[in-house]
Amino acid sequence: MVIGRLPITLIWKIVLQNVVSRCCALLSLQLVKQSDTEALDRLIICKVHDALGFPFMPSTSIATLPVSYHGFNFPSIARINAGIVVSGVSCDLNHHICSYRTMALIMLMDWTCERNNCLYPLDGIGLQRDFSRQMHLIPAEWVTAQKVLKDMSLSLRLTDQSGIVEGDVSLTHVKNLCNHSGLQVFTDITGVSLHSLRLKGICTLKDFGEWTMDLDLDLCH
Repeated sequence: MVIGRLPITLIWKIVLQNVVSRCCALLSLQLVKQSDTEALDRLIICKVHDALGFPFMPSTSIATLPVSYHGFNFPSIARINAGIVVSGVSCDLNHHICSYRTMALIMLMDWTCERNNCLYPLDGIGLQRDFSRQMHLIPAEWVTAQKVLKDMSLSLRLTDQSGIVEGDVSLTHVKNLCNHSGLQVFTDITGVSLHSLRLKGICTLKDFGEWTMDLDLDLCH
């Protein structure tokens, strides 16, 4: 039986073992929006404040900072959820099972081309667009991960450009990529021109030709 106020170290241990551990287990099954996790953090800190009886209410930013940064070192549900969503998307895109990885890449390409005009949404200027109203079209975990990356100035680089090198990419996609990057290569090609090329069976970049490597000069043609 405890008489009087609980020490902050005991409250920290109770929050860590009884609240955060259970939240982590639930978040691993079903992720939630960052705004909801931030509300949970505020509720936890409010309960901690009531138990301690401090004359002031610390903000969640201060309460979840490490002690070395003059915080109270309480765990943050919002940060845990952010880490889970970003690592989850990264693991899906680099999954060791080929079928899972392929499905994730298909989803990413649908998001990129159908919902974002061929602009990669997890890096660069693609992070600036808000997809919170399209969670019925895009997995909520992916939308949350995109927002977390934007807020933390992080990105998931698209390092695999083999589709362009091998020519397995549509001409429309190449044109949009050039427009986003400011290149003037395809400015004279209109939708009518692309439609005419498709009627002639020219749909992808490799229909124009193939890349070859001159081993002596080490140049691409």
